[in-house]
Amino acid sequence: MANKLLKTLVLELLEDKQAEDIQTYHVQGQSPLTDWVIVSTINNLRKMEAIVLAFRKQFTHHEKYKVHHIEGQANSGWMIVDLYDVIIHLMDQPTREQMKLDVILNRQVKP
Repeated sequence: MANKLLKTLVLELLEDKQAEDIQTYHVQGQSPLTDWVIVSTINNLRKMEAIVLAFRKQFTHHEKYKVHHIEGQANSGWMIVDLYDVIIHLMDQPTREQMKLDVILNRQVKP
């Protein structure tokens, strides 16, 4: 249940920061790394950096959840925020279309 609360906190932050096309994939039992993968489109480099900073601020002193790792650079078009039970992919539209992460996750996630 705790990871559902974390997922909700992540989705609220992404919506508040106006991330686009937010897709959520429940991979618990199918991935040894995480329970949820969230993919969103961020078409502005400064906005992507601001969202990553917001994750750092929100979870640095959180009593229950912590940022485990942040990977990538905004200018690459793809950043990953790892919160252990939830992994967030922030991508610009061209990178998202090229990498086809949603297609891969849709194939992997069993109903």
